[in-house]
Amino acid sequence: MAQFISKPQKSLGQNFLWDRNIAKKIIEALKPQDDDVILEIGPGRGVLTEVLMDSRVSLYIGIEIDRNLVELLERKIKEKSLGNFLILNQDFLDFSIEEFGQIRNKKIKVLGNIPYHLTSSILFKILDNREYITTCVLMLQKEVAERIVSPPASKNYGILSVLHQLFADVNHLFDVSPNCFVPKPKVESSVIKISPKRNLFYEDKYEFLKKVVKKAFNQRRKKLLNSLFKHFEIESSDLKKPEISALVNLRAEQLEPIQFVAICDYLVSLGKINGSKSSRGNRV
Repeated sequence: MAQFISKPQKSLGQNFLWDRNIAKKIIEALKPQDDDVILEIGPGRGVLTEVLMDSRVSLYIGIEIDRNLVELLERKIKEKSLGNFLILNQDFLDFSIEEFGQIRNKKIKVLGNIPYHLTSSILFKILDNREYITTCVLMLQKEVAERIVSPPASKNYGILSVLHQLFADVNHLFDVSPNCFVPKPKVESSVIKISPKRNLFYEDKYEFLKKVVKKAFNQRRKKLLNSLFKHFEIESSDLKKPEISALVNLRAEQLEPIQFVAICDYLVSLGKINGSKSSRGNRV
């Protein structure tokens, strides 16, 4: 532990991974290649970064909000004389993946040990920018990992479940004990692999789907007739399509992800959501 010189800041949700064996497993799951562009979210004290230094990659960008840690990371990079490893002192949520992807003209691999209090915001940002990302290997709270892969009618099924299952392939790789962190978190962590996917049938509906799914789960215990359809001012006379009328007495947690696509299409056909929007975006 002697190399850990920066005191964790509770306000930043810092729990530093120290177990190098876990770090190696994460990097192995990322499968870095010679021509890869790697983006690390919150490298912290650099245990993942150091393992990655042993791989040949085209470019590494670490985005770290803590200035003290930026200086530590820059010293480690300088010691290795790695000109293709760069650290940015920035909040990841303010970083433009779209702009970076367009400049590099190459898709990005993302990794990171995600602060628990920012997990949802970071996951939505990754989905918003999936056009520029090939693979993400992330460590996050086990409860959130379970939520992402949860099926309908389960207690953990929600907004993250629906959007990830529609727009990405997600694999739960392994769990990580609190003993592998400094300080020890109160919960268990999991490492997941997210591979964004594009579906031509509903790719252009992403922003609409996100809005519809969020509205539906904001009142998850209510039937859609009294929550989602009421919000969009849908009259009972509008519910003529059999595939839609069959859904009105269900709750959001009972719907398959693809059924949200059908609802979205129906709202568009009624003019409740106007036109077509780009799926790009930096924040939710």
